[in-house]
Amino acid sequence: MSYGNGRIRKGTYLEWFVYGEANPDGRLLVMDADKVYSYGLKPKFHTWSSTFQDFHLFSVNKEIETEKISGQTIFGKPYGRAPTRKLRYNWTLNVPFYVRAMIKAGDNLFLCGPEDIIDEVDVTKRYPAQDVLEKLRRQDSILDGNEGSHFWVVRAGDGEVLKKLHLPSLPAWDGMAAANGRLYMTTVDGIVVCLGEN
Repeated sequence: MSYGNGRIRKGTYLEWFVYGEANPDGRLLVMDADKVYSYGLKPKFHTWSSTFQDFHLFSVNKEIETEKISGQTIFGKPYGRAPTRKLRYNWTLNVPFYVRAMIKAGDNLFLCGPEDIIDEVDVTKRYPAQDVLEKLRRQDSILDGNEGSHFWVVRAGDGEVLKKLHLPSLPAWDGMAAANGRLYMTTVDGIVVCLGEN
């Protein structure tokens, strides 16, 4: 998903990997009148040759601004054919789970998903070490819903985490709705969960 500024770069089909430098994109986006909130790739992963994926939660203004990016690529080399700019964030937040459902209601963001226990760079370097294989098997089990999911409440204004819960099931993809002061979430095992104010 992406929130565009109405302008597409010339040759976009060859430059898809730089789209996120100037437009908020991500696996899930929610918006209000002025801002976009996304669970998307960290800036240095907007590169066409990356198979690694490291995500964060972030907020940007709908009036999109960018700034120069500096540092190393995921390959430990200076930037070449890799991102040169990044979005100007209002805030960013590392989230230790894969966000499968997210909504903004009132002044808060609500997000839910299975835990992320894999460091993909480390796995790539050390595969097929026994401890790596065991961790990959456990990650598969987590993604299948065998360890439930994390549920966070995050203040939209500054990214502060206000509440953390553990739920026994995984949310269905994009399976949240809010109405009348309550949050409704559909799970992959066919249950509708209703959460109230407390």
